[in-house]
Amino acid sequence: MKNIFPKESIKFINKMLIENNTTISGILDKSFERINKYNSSTNAWVEVWIEESYRIAKELQKNKTEKLKNPLFGIPIGLKDLIDYKGKNTSQGIKNYNCVSDEHASIVKKILDLKMIPVGKQNLVEIALGITGHNPSLGNIRNPINLDFIPGGSSSGSAVSTVTGMTPISLGTDTGGSVRIPSAMCGAVGFKPSFGKLSLIGVKTLSESLDHLGIITNNVEDNKIFFEIITGNNKSSKLELSKNIKIAVPLNKRFQNISSEFVNENFEKFLSMLVKNNIEIEYINLPWIDQARKITLDILLAEAYKNHKKKYFDKKVSNHISKRLSIGKNISEKKLNSAKIDKQSFTKKMEEILTKYDAIISPTIPIKTPKISDSDPAKSNNDKYSFIAEFTSIYNLTGQPSITIPFGKDNNRLPMGVMISGKKHSDMKILNIAKLFENLIIENEKKTK
Repeated sequence: MKNIFPKESIKFINKMLIENNTTISGILDKSFERINKYNSSTNAWVEVWIEESYRIAKELQKNKTEKLKNPLFGIPIGLKDLIDYKGKNTSQGIKNYNCVSDEHASIVKKILDLKMIPVGKQNLVEIALGITGHNPSLGNIRNPINLDFIPGGSSSGSAVSTVTGMTPISLGTDTGGSVRIPSAMCGAVGFKPSFGKLSLIGVKTLSESLDHLGIITNNVEDNKIFFEIITGNNKSSKLELSKNIKIAVPLNKRFQNISSEFVNENFEKFLSMLVKNNIEIEYINLPWIDQARKITLDILLAEAYKNHKKKYFDKKVSNHISKRLSIGKNISEKKLNSAKIDKQSFTKKMEEILTKYDAIISPTIPIKTPKISDSDPAKSNNDKYSFIAEFTSIYNLTGQPSITIPFGKDNNRLPMGVMISGKKHSDMKILNIAKLFENLIIENEKKTK
C-alpha cells in the first residue's frame, strides 16, 4: 500500500465547513469512502455506524452557526472498542463477545455534547493486553504503510484509521504505551494525557492504576484542539521558537543498550536538529529508571487478571492472552501492594527530576517495526518483542503526560517516533513543546529536499 493517504486535519475540515466548501454529510462521505477502501486490507474496524452517523449529521446541519465557534463541530471520530456506546456492543477485541452497553462512556457523552460524530468501533488486541496488533479472534490489524508489518498495539485500529484518513481523530487507551506505540509505528501523533485528565468511566479497563485514555491525530495541532476543548482548558500559551526550554535525555542502559542501532541513529539526528535550533539539551543518568518495567508488569498483570478473570475461566480469550492472565493470577495481593508502593516512590523521583527540565525525550520504541509473521506473541520464541513498551510504560507508571510525534523512517520506509514527556499536569506545556518540535521537523524536511 502506498505511503500516501488523505490526512485532512480537524482545522482544515472546519475551515471547509465555515467557507461552505463542504457539508457535514460530505465529511462523512469521505470517511466512509476511505473505510470502504482501506478497511478490508487493514482490518481496523470492528463495526461502522453508517446510518446512525448520517442521522446525527442531519441533526447537526440544522445548527450551522456552531461551526464558527466550535472546531470539533461535525468531525468524525473513531472509538477503540473498549469504550462504551449506548446500545452498541463493546467487543473488547473478542469475536462474538456479548457486552451491549446500557449507557455512553463519560468521554462519549462529552464528544456528543461537542457535536462530534462517532462513526464506529475500532479493532484492538484482545482486552488490550498486547502491543503488536495481533488478534487471532477478530483478525490481525495491519500497518497501512506496509501490510506485512505490525501496526503496534493495543490501539491498533485507532492509529490505522487516523493515518489513512478514515477518521481525522481516534480515541484509544494506553496502559503501557498502547496509544503511543501504534501511533509511532503508523506515523501518527499519539498523546497520553496525565492520569485522570480524561475520564475512564464507561471504559473497559485493563489496569485501573495504569490506564489512560489517549488521543490519536495526524498532527499536534489537532491533538491540542481536542484536548483543550474536551478538558475546558482554553488558556494555553503559545510557545515560540525562541522560548528557552531545557530538555533532558536519559543516558542509562534502558535507553541505550536495548535500542537498535537504527533507532539510536535516528534519535541522534533528532537531537542534532534540536541543538542546531538552540534547544538546550542535558544528558542525565537515571539508574533507578530500569526498575520501571517490573513494577509496571506486576501491577498490570495482577489488575488485568482481576478485571478479566471471568473471560479467563470461560476461555473467551486466545491462548497467549490466557497465559498472560495466568501470570497475573499468581501475583499475590501482598506483591501487588508492594508494587503500588514502589510506583509511588518511582513517580516521586521522576517528578523531582522533571522540576529541573521542561521535558524528557527518547525514542518512542527501541526497535524498528517488525513483520506480522516474525512477531506473533502466540509463538513461544517471540517474547523478545515484549520490550517494545520499555520506554512508553514508564509514563503509565508515573501518570505523567507523554506524546509521540513522527520523525524519520526505518530501512523498510516505515515511520519512527520521538517521545516527549513531562511533569504531571503539564499537559499543555508538553503539547506546546511537541508543536514546536513538529514545526522544526517540517522546516528541516524542507531544507533537505
